[in-house]
Amino acid sequence: MNSAAIISRVIDAGELIEIREPEDVTRPSYQKYLQLLRDFKKRISPLSM
Repeated sequence: MNSAAIISRVIDAGELIEIREPEDVTRPSYQKYLQLLRDFKKRISPLSM
């Protein structure tokens, strides 16, 4: 399974719909998904080398 498919199973698009403006970076949903994607990147980076 590729990384996009894995991410799409974890991310709730309904929560992302409220993120539209630069000011939205303070929203809890933005912070949640930013951390999730950073953690995901850390986990797959060694595998992609």
